[in-house]
Amino acid sequence: MNKDMNRETEQSLQPKKKRKKHTGRKATHLLGVFLLAALNTAKYVVLLGMIGLLALLIKYLPALKTDYEDAVRTVAASDQNTFNPDMASTIYDSSGQVIAKLSNDNKRYQYLEYKDIPSNAVNAFVAIEDQSFWDNSGYDPLGVAHSVFRFIQTRGKMLSGASTITQQICKLTFLNADRTVTRKAKEVMYADRLTKTYSKQEIMEYYINNCCFANSIYGIEEAAQEYFGVSAKELTLSQTAYLCAIPNRPGYYDPWKNPNNALKRRDKILKDMCEAISQLLKGMRL
Repeated sequence: MNKDMNRETEQSLQPKKKRKKHTGRKATHLLGVFLLAALNTAKYVVLLGMIGLLALLIKYLPALKTDYEDAVRTVAASDQNTFNPDMASTIYDSSGQVIAKLSNDNKRYQYLEYKDIPSNAVNAFVAIEDQSFWDNSGYDPLGVAHSVFRFIQTRGKMLSGASTITQQICKLTFLNADRTVTRKAKEVMYADRLTKTYSKQEIMEYYINNCCFANSIYGIEEAAQEYFGVSAKELTLSQTAYLCAIPNRPGYYDPWKNPNNALKRRDKILKDMCEAISQLLKGMRL
């Protein structure tokens, strides 16, 4: 009995252990609340964008019907020569500003068929310009909804972004860079028809050959020879990413005038390509 009393006495004299606070559970709960709020916000943005898009469609329906019929006829009458850069054109940057108006004599280009375009160039453009290119219908519905939402939110002052690679080639070939709702709608219509008329490989071919690489240079082949003194097939991955940085804003990313700007965007392209590969590998494991 004395032993039991001594044991009880020793236990009572020992400092009591503090209970651990459930900080892990609280952090997980807070993270869940945050993610749920972010998801609800995203849904809200998309919903408002869709409602705004519906309202605009109702408002412009008569004109849009005519525009769609024009898109059907125009794309149906097109062929590879339609996308040949050997013609006069107006060059715009990503913000829609006119950079230059070029005649046929000003342009320098060498056309490459898709099979001769480096795969690194294709992957770089997809990573930085249109990650859903191979799967989308020529346009990104969520991107369009977000663009419309921004247009409504800014009361018509901002209408930009959401242009897929297919939309960009449509703007370069068939349309202008007017920052209006009707022009954006036309862009989607033409992109839809282009996707139904040409293969993804053909669209990518037309896009890369029509890209302006600054200094009146068109196409990846001409750019490779002018800036690095090699053919496109001899470009390194870094050189390819550097060239693919230019078309987004040819003046700002001009290798001769603003080489550091192009280097920064090159780094972003390489990072985006690595992330795309990582996502692909994760999908393969699943």
